[in-house]
Amino acid sequence: MTFRRRSSMTPISWARILAATPHTISTLRRQSKIREAAVYAKPSKIRWAGHVMRQNDHRWTRAVSDWTPRNVKRTTGRPPTRWSDFFTKSFKERYDALRVSPTDRTYWIA
Repeated sequence: MTFRRRSSMTPISWARILAATPHTISTLRRQSKIREAAVYAKPSKIRWAGHVMRQNDHRWTRAVSDWTPRNVKRTTGRPPTRWSDFFTKSFKERYDALRVSPTDRTYWIA
């Protein structure tokens, strides 16, 4: 004998959620503690960059993140955004100074 699991929500309640106002959606997010991906990704990316900055120079991550290939011809037109441009832009938005001391761990945790 097999048992089928039924959802506790009826089709009517699903329709109410799908037709919810932005205020209701934010209330649901707050109650369910679901984070928005874009809001979570940016601080996570910056936090990870802080960890990479604090590593000593003998590790491969520093060399890979700063490496620029020299044997490749550039394409015509506008160059693509570099990986490091995201961090520079974020730091410019947050501070007047472009660099934060790598030893200032409290900054990266916050």
